[in-house]
Amino acid sequence: MSTLDTAEGKECHHCASKFSSVDEFCKHILEDCSKPQTSFSGRNPPDVIKSITVDPFGDLTIVVGSPALLQLRILVARKAMQIVSPVWRAMLDPSKVFAEATASEVLFEDDDPRALLILLHIAHCRFKELPESLSFSALVKLATVCDKYDTVGLIRPFSSTLIDPLMPLAQKPGHEEWLLIAYTFGFADIFEKMAENLVRNVGLDDKGNCTLETGKFVNVDICQDLIGEQIHTHESLRPVIQY
Repeated sequence: MSTLDTAEGKECHHCASKFSSVDEFCKHILEDCSKPQTSFSGRNPPDVIKSITVDPFGDLTIVVGSPALLQLRILVARKAMQIVSPVWRAMLDPSKVFAEATASEVLFEDDDPRALLILLHIAHCRFKELPESLSFSALVKLATVCDKYDTVGLIRPFSSTLIDPLMPLAQKPGHEEWLLIAYTFGFADIFEKMAENLVRNVGLDDKGNCTLETGKFVNVDICQDLIGEQIHTHESLRPVIQY
């Protein structure tokens, strides 16, 4: 099992839910909390120790996530990361100019901790540590880090458990981020149908926010990059759209 230090009496500062272990607390904060995930007034959740050992013989500690929400310190093997990702290969190559190449600790502040941890478990052949399933929001985060680090190939063998069960959501309102999932993992049919539907039904409200006919806000930074010319020819969209 991963080494995750535990403590009792954890409480969510957003919704006041209580947990008996750090693992339950982390899952709640990142996936299940019904309150907005903003910050802890500039500090970490109190008394939570978040250290994970993926490789007990590792030579690199990566610090993942934001201290305002949740951070994990993960001990990994530098070589394992280089093998699975061309981005990490360049970043950690001592012949390159990147500071991370010779650092003993590297910060991945912008990445989702649980999503990156899935990639690291696979990279280190720790398949028993993978979750049996993912929530929709967790899959969106996983697609984001896979696209960022060019690690889609790591996830494909586990598609039947991590991705396929959530495919029916692609056709349901409120799951527009499936467009990013479809693009990242190469589901062309789903991507084409969703892109066409989005272009036809998305508009701008009086504040310049991108919305559907229902009034729901849409995360559409992906629209400009992924739909491309279709978006630019649609009368109701313009470059002010932000993710």
